[in-house]
Amino acid sequence: MPAIITHHIFGEDVLRTLPAGMVEGEEEVLAFLLGNQGPTRSLRASLRRPRWPCAAGAWGTPCTTGAW
Repeated sequence: MPAIITHHIFGEDVLRTLPAGMVEGEEEVLAFLLGNQGPTRSLRASLRRPRWPCAAGAWGTPCTTGAW
């Protein structure tokens, strides 16, 4: 994966090409640049499966209780 600086430089280039008024103020610029870093691998992994096994069974078994 590209380094943090690569994403930051790319984001600055994109900011220069955006229409005027689309990103205003330092807070929005900083939020945009932070968003360019993307989600973390651990966040992506946590979205793929539930944190706790279903009450109906262990991991890998379908949940039939309606909990999910």
